[in-house]
Amino acid sequence: MSLRIGELAKRAGISVRALHHYDALGLLRPSQRSEGGYRLYGQADVMRLHTILTLKSFGCSLDEIRRALDQGQTALPGILARQVAALDETARQAQALRDRIARLLARMERHEATGMGDWLEALGMMHVLRGYLTEDELSRLRRAGGRQGWREVAARIEAAMADGQAPDSPLGRELAGLVRHMARETTGGDPVLAVKLRGMVQREERVRAATGFRLESLAWAQAALAAAGPDSGPDSGPDSGPDSGPDSGPDSGPDSGPDSGPDSGPDSGPAAPPGAAANGATAAGPTGTALGVATLRAAHQFLDDPPVFVDPLALAMVGPGREAAIRNDPARFDAGPLRGLRASVAVRSRFAEDAWAQAHSRGLRQLVLLCAGYDTFACRTPDRESRLFEVDHPATQAKKRARLAAAGLCPPQNCAFVPVDLTVDSLVEALAAAGFAREEPAFFSWLGVTMYLPEATVYATVAGLSALAPGTELVFDYPVSPQLLSPTERGGREAVMARAAKKGEPWLSAFEPATLAGRLAALGFAVVEDLGGPELTARYLSGRRDGLRKSGVTRLLRVRLEAGGS
Repeated sequence: MSLRIGELAKRAGISVRALHHYDALGLLRPSQRSEGGYRLYGQADVMRLHTILTLKSFGCSLDEIRRALDQGQTALPGILARQVAALDETARQAQALRDRIARLLARMERHEATGMGDWLEALGMMHVLRGYLTEDELSRLRRAGGRQGWREVAARIEAAMADGQAPDSPLGRELAGLVRHMARETTGGDPVLAVKLRGMVQREERVRAATGFRLESLAWAQAALAAAGPDSGPDSGPDSGPDSGPDSGPDSGPDSGPDSGPDSGPDSGPAAPPGAAANGATAAGPTGTALGVATLRAAHQFLDDPPVFVDPLALAMVGPGREAAIRNDPARFDAGPLRGLRASVAVRSRFAEDAWAQAHSRGLRQLVLLCAGYDTFACRTPDRESRLFEVDHPATQAKKRARLAAAGLCPPQNCAFVPVDLTVDSLVEALAAAGFAREEPAFFSWLGVTMYLPEATVYATVAGLSALAPGTELVFDYPVSPQLLSPTERGGREAVMARAAKKGEPWLSAFEPATLAGRLAALGFAVVEDLGGPELTARYLSGRRDGLRKSGVTRLLRVRLEAGGS
């Protein structure tokens, strides 16, 4: 017996649209078709649907359900265990709410804080804390206490400042050690909680008032911690206080530091067209750039809640050593310019994948990641029908494939690796040899590269794509001409450029948006979106309490090749 889609939907109590959706995702495809082309579902299909709906009722995501169905019984225990953990968390939150109400009731019965001002202050502080911390973290802070201890530390810092003591004085080193000791007492040595508290104290005046700090005393404490180094005072070791965190990158050595430019790699890294090798490096650029971007993406998953861009595989790509560093001390990845770099990488990754989803919905089925670096999209997407092409320099791509293998990640069969040295190879010819259909439109993602190329090379690269099928889209980021930036942005740009030049990756270009749009129009590309810092912040970062924002130093551009293009 076979059922048509409408019959199955009615008997299963779901919509026809849901069955179409499951078909599109590859979750449930009909085993038969009628002579007229109608979907026909048999007994095995009905049993599979029952499994899908059962797992869905447990709270499993469609991606988890797909993996469970693909892997069979081996994946089911893990998925169910996560659902049990989620239910436990829900129960814990309910208990926490019950305890909170009970505490308020007890205060009322003891006639404590009965004035409106007291209640408003208490409610305001509760709102602030819950904007940063989970119920578990709040509970741990209540057990740790320490507010009076922080007030005493703040008072000693204020006295040192009034006495003219420098942060790098012996007294400054003593107080830095005291701050570290108090931080460990408060957080229990939890680096993630330490990062959250640091951000909260720096951004929330109400919290500073409760602990006795001012912005000036926080800055003095930060300078004292930096001057003291990692081994000062009691409980010396990696910094975990609310004002702590070294200004260095995550590692030292040849792969040190997450990044050299504001955005380097798409999620990507390097595989740039001719001209990228300004100082003897390969056209792909240094492979450390790809690792740097992967590190920023991985740190974003830990430091920014909620994440702008979700990449559960990012940690797997940075290697065991760097993964341990991120897990054990995420504060190291939030210091100095790394916060802004992390926001930029997260926003551009999200923008590119959102744009691909829109292009896919209008029929595009070819995705090309130029400078793919350690991007994990091919392993994350459930799409097994589109053709995916990862283009990168052979050396970078070899390292990426080794990391995938080490992490136990197997790229899907619809993903082709295209090793290209664009100083000698043709991009379109290399793609065609890998199965790219020139007569069909495609979506190209090219992030974190243009700033390292001369303007002529950027235009030449886009011109090479103008011979492809109409409807082809390209997303890339580009540095803005400094005269269009604010003084603060210009200062940030100069600092990033100096950092990049020191690593042998100097910025070679900058663009004025209107001029760039005109040049691309002459090549047949029409602008779909050209977004700067304020627009990207409004789209992806609005309403956040952590102050994360996208600067205007670079912009994100999405263009589409029109019919009759050059």
